[in-house]
Amino acid sequence: MATIDEASVQGKVAWGDESMRQNATPQLYLMCATVFEDDANESLERMRRAKPRGMRKLHWRDLREREKIVVVEAMADVPHWSTVVAASPLNGIRQERGRRKALEVLLQSLESDGVNLLNLESRWRQEDKADLDMVFALQNRKLIKNIRVRHVASGTDDPRLWMPDQVLGAVGDILCGTGNPSAWSRAWEAVDKRVKILLAPL
Repeated sequence: MATIDEASVQGKVAWGDESMRQNATPQLYLMCATVFEDDANESLERMRRAKPRGMRKLHWRDLREREKIVVVEAMADVPHWSTVVAASPLNGIRQERGRRKALEVLLQSLESDGVNLLNLESRWRQEDKADLDMVFALQNRKLIKNIRVRHVASGTDDPRLWMPDQVLGAVGDILCGTGNPSAWSRAWEAVDKRVKILLAPL
């Protein structure tokens, strides 16, 4: 399988992540893709500094409330836009079906916004192949044309993969009424203006 060289991609590049909310009613499978503006590198370093000491990567579910405030304030400075897809209801439906539906809606939306490459953190070889098979199926159905998916080895050291995780965490808490969104809601207002939420009925 040919490796995609990001530098050769014509068009925008997105960085994605996924999340499940099994405690929601109904259960949700969420996917997010974030596109960064050209001048985002400096502000992404602030994201890196917001990561608590000892944490391998910035992961929303592992943050304390005061840490979430710092992270959301850092996110507000990052020039970006994000698309979130919520596949629901997931109750009684296999996780991979939720992922496929969310990915289908996400890829079509991203391509319409001029994105030609979506980077996702690699899971297992078989699961990565299922994502690529989904891309081919959508191409065959003429639902997408140019956008591609690339799996990257790890999001540990790359804040571009941290960003969609944080967006998903915040949006998930807001949609599901979990956590304490009021603690970071003021800083979130600046981020929320750059977030588009789409529904993918299952």
